[in-house]
Amino acid sequence: MIGIGVVLGLGIILLGCGGGSSGPKTYEDGRVFVENRTEYELEVTFLNDALEEIKTVVAANMKKVEVSQGVLTGGKQYTFIVVAHAELFTPRAEVKLEINGPVTIQILQVPVEGSYGGQIRYSITGG
Repeated sequence: MIGIGVVLGLGIILLGCGGGSSGPKTYEDGRVFVENRTEYELEVTFLNDALEEIKTVVAANMKKVEVSQGVLTGGKQYTFIVVAHAELFTPRAEVKLEINGPVTIQILQVPVEGSYGGQIRYSITGG
């Protein structure tokens, strides 16, 4: 009986260890890009590592445009504010990213007033 209890106890301890690789997770530095798939001009703003406000204008229907304007620190979280210059109002999105290599924010749809809950639809690839 004691043997079964010891085996079960060791099994529980081993499961708690996670079985993954040991040591801290490593992150890669990276750049952030925006791909604007909409008919509206976008303004993308964020604070860089020096706490400087960086603004980039991304034209309508543009493929990848770098908005980080340089390499960002891997493992650090940044918030990008995306504002669309639509006809009747200016919808916005707050995109929080943790950097782990290059990241692309794809802007998929800008709402017409009141549609999609008034939110810009986007997806993130990479990172």
